[in-house]
Amino acid sequence: MPAVTICTDGFTEAAIAQREALGMPAHPLVVIPHPLTTLPMAVVEERGKAATPEIERALLQGQ
Repeated sequence: MPAVTICTDGFTEAAIAQREALGMPAHPLVVIPHPLTTLPMAVVEERGKAATPEIERALLQGQ
């Protein structure tokens, strides 16, 4: 089943380290701007929508 990890740029290094530690160095990673928790929901939704094409590409490449 295709999967992609989505994280903010504050956690990119940790996400890369995790995928390598789990033996999945090619696992797709989509990075969005940090932070999220302090932002209004409308801004978080905008960031999600902006990342959607990259997420879709990553998922479709995994098929």
